[in-house]
Amino acid sequence: MKKNVSFKLLSSVLCFCLAFILGISVVGCRSDKKDSAQLTVTISNYTSIMYRTENKENLIAKYYNSSDNTENYVVLILPNDEEITLTEVISASGARYSDGAKYEWWTKGPQGILKTTPKKGAAPIYLQCVSIAK
Repeated sequence: MKKNVSFKLLSSVLCFCLAFILGISVVGCRSDKKDSAQLTVTISNYTSIMYRTENKENLIAKYYNSSDNTENYVVLILPNDEEITLTEVISASGARYSDGAKYEWWTKGPQGILKTTPKKGAAPIYLQCVSIAK
């Protein structure tokens, strides 16, 4: 009798383990396919513009546009050579880019404003910029 109970218990545990492993494999495969599809973006062109900050320093903005115009972003090269990447977000006027946390970049015509929020709840810092004619 003990052997029968042990065999049933062992087979139940093995079935559970097999189902668990297969379940993780299927979820893992589905997750990878979804992520790789989201990362596929064809860049059609980019424009590089240099700005002069109110502190008389240079800031470079490289604007990238996807071929279907759904994934637009900017790479800002700050005066200290730090690079930040921001995605385009909805704007009432001009263009606006954000990382959703620390940085926002607004442009309209030759003007640009970089808003930096050092940490949550802190007062933002604004840096006024104007594009330099080529």
